[in-house]
Amino acid sequence: LVAYALVGTMVALYVFGNPLIHLNFWQLRREADFRFSLIRVRENAESIAFYGGEAQERARIDGKFNKVIHNFSRLIKKQRALNLFQRTFSQLTLVLPFVILADAVLSGQLEVGRAVQAAGAFTAVLTAVGVIVDNFESLSRFVAGIGRLETLSSHVLPAPQSASEPACDPSSRIQRAPCPHLKIESLTLCPPQSERVLIKDLTLAVQPGDALLITGDSGCGKSSLLRAIAGLWHQGSGTIHHPPREDCFFLPQQPYMQPGSLRSQLIYPSDRTDLSDERLLSILEQVHLPYLASRVGGLDAVLDWEKLLSIGEQQRLAFGRVLVHEPRIVILDEATSALDSANESSLYKRLRDKGTTLVSIAHRAGVLRHHTHVLWLTGDGAWEMHAASDYQFDAMVSRP
Repeated sequence: LVAYALVGTMVALYVFGNPLIHLNFWQLRREADFRFSLIRVRENAESIAFYGGEAQERARIDGKFNKVIHNFSRLIKKQRALNLFQRTFSQLTLVLPFVILADAVLSGQLEVGRAVQAAGAFTAVLTAVGVIVDNFESLSRFVAGIGRLETLSSHVLPAPQSASEPACDPSSRIQRAPCPHLKIESLTLCPPQSERVLIKDLTLAVQPGDALLITGDSGCGKSSLLRAIAGLWHQGSGTIHHPPREDCFFLPQQPYMQPGSLRSQLIYPSDRTDLSDERLLSILEQVHLPYLASRVGGLDAVLDWEKLLSIGEQQRLAFGRVLVHEPRIVILDEATSALDSANESSLYKRLRDKGTTLVSIAHRAGVLRHHTHVLWLTGDGAWEMHAASDYQFDAMVSRP
């Protein structure tokens, strides 16, 4: 019994083990690639149609699907061979005991009943010690899944930093404290799961009614600083003093259009409001969308807003959310990038006239006059503060 179980297990491991694990691993990977390609086409269907790239995308998807089918056919052949081996292994357990005991039974040394008992014991024990052979197919899928998770984990872990790059302790966290206005003390900011320093020892205070413009080269950490202020990123050191969350409102470059009515888009992230329909329609006029409600069928119209509205209209609708909630601080991450200069200037002026405190990222010369201070991120964690009145727009592309 021991010899039989060992031989069966070794055959299963060496003949079927590595090939099955390898095929299962690639099946998971190729199915994931195929699903991702479908999602990518769905999310970019309009752009693909504009370019006329349907044939190329279809060929790419067909290629990925063919890889899935080819690998699956190889997997079926290998599993069919494994199933044949498993069936043979299990059926021989019914014959092998009697072959071993046949001589003793025929010579009269062993009763038939004793032989049947011995065969039953043989089968029961072999079932226990042959568990690897009996479950090898599911075990190979399990090992392949573990391999995929290990690959994912290795990609998520931070890459080693070169000695020339400044580094911060990955275990340290930025502290947060309540405060009537926005204030940052000795902030050192790193991306999540990385030791690269984006901003080092930043200290500033944004008083009520001030407007801070953050500028610098691409990749210097402008949007990252806004993520830290919003509480999305925590790795680094220092303290961010901030008002209550309901007094702050964040506007990203790509507004989020949730499924729902025009009213729900305008009052997002709230799910109800005390403002009248007349007030909501007035807000649409203030953000230069005066005919939107009548065009779509009223405030309760439910449409696919991402497809219906241009990016510029979505950004103006997002400004309408600010006017609905009337926060004390508005933080804008290139929230007017798709607007013309006239609309951009008008919306900034409306917020400034209300006395709203602004923290914004922008790249147009016209927005400078709507700010009181400029934070220039010069790269490698360094930064400079300037009064907006002393700052030239050329400084946005070169050192002041």
